Amino acid sequence: PATSQQVFEALHDVVKQTGVAALIATHNMELAGHMDRVFAIRDGHLEERPAESQTY
Repeated sequence: PATSQQVFEALHDVVKQTGVAALIATHNMELAGHMDRVFAIRDGHLEERPAESQTY
């Protein structure tokens, strides 16, 4: 929803302005696609997945 988008955009701004890292756990793969790196747990193993990075 719009609220989650606003929260993400605010967090993204803080990360870019301060240079800190953020870890976001989500089931929303559309949101995950905006991250620099995406990982998923599959069959008990952590796998890196391609991220479709987009800027805000």
